[in-house]
Amino acid sequence: MEKKKAITCLKPSDGGLHFGHYIGNIEPLIKYQDDFECYFIFSDLQMINLGNKFDVLENIYDMMKQMIALGVDPNKVIFGRESIVKEKRLNDLIAISNYLSNTRIDRLPLFKSIEKPYKMSMYLYPLLQALDFYMTDAEIAFSNTDNKPAIELINELFAKMNHLEGRSLKHIELIHGVVDFLVGVDGEKMSKAKGNAIFLSDSCNEISKKVNKMYTDPLKIHADSPGHVEGNVVFQFFKAFLSNEEYWRLCDDYEKGKLPDRKAKAELVQILNDIAKKSKTCNYSITTLNEILIRGEKRMLYHI
Repeated sequence: MEKKKAITCLKPSDGGLHFGHYIGNIEPLIKYQDDFECYFIFSDLQMINLGNKFDVLENIYDMMKQMIALGVDPNKVIFGRESIVKEKRLNDLIAISNYLSNTRIDRLPLFKSIEKPYKMSMYLYPLLQALDFYMTDAEIAFSNTDNKPAIELINELFAKMNHLEGRSLKHIELIHGVVDFLVGVDGEKMSKAKGNAIFLSDSCNEISKKVNKMYTDPLKIHADSPGHVEGNVVFQFFKAFLSNEEYWRLCDDYEKGKLPDRKAKAELVQILNDIAKKSKTCNYSITTLNEILIRGEKRMLYHI
């Protein structure tokens, strides 16, 4: 029986992977790499609005090493760049754009947060996302739930193309991690742009400094005072990284005043540091990584 195809996509910008990527993209990829035909696509074309200020290939190799170290199997997961398809991809992009209006794209939450007038390159972003699914024939997306509006737009687009052109493009299902998305040190969604991210490349000291900035409970005046976990950034991390049993045990201790903030943050630092250390253990050479990338891109081209 042919496996369903699944993709996850990230921009290869500076800084590499952060823990939000780990929860939303990497963990589901590791979990399902035996069940689906999985693709990890480096969204280098989607960086067009960021300008040409990154060493994209070096960033791609760094991200590949981190993922492989964490458990992504390069013999099971197909790695590739958006930009590999060149002329064929341009033709497909033009074809897809005929079925999307700027007013529909404007309804995406991404555009509501951007000051008008938009750069034309911004309109390429959702089109390129659609093209990733079009190219791979994937029907599953590993991503955070904040990408749900983009997936809904792509499903609308594919349904229209199926109806008008008699195509058989698949309806896409979103699979996210154990939480909808991971917050940053300030309690907002973790993002490189917001400067609130904890990176897998961070040292133990850097992780500790960032965790110590996290909001907990202002009403917990003393170490043995009862605390509240609702809105508590540290406990939002615990929910993402601990088993249900361990999470609820810590919640109970915190609410009964048995778990001081200092100790809770120290435990979180240990959890994150263990993952960060593991992400630094891949010793693949650039030659080997490039071979994996080229092999994956040949597979991607095969599906066009």
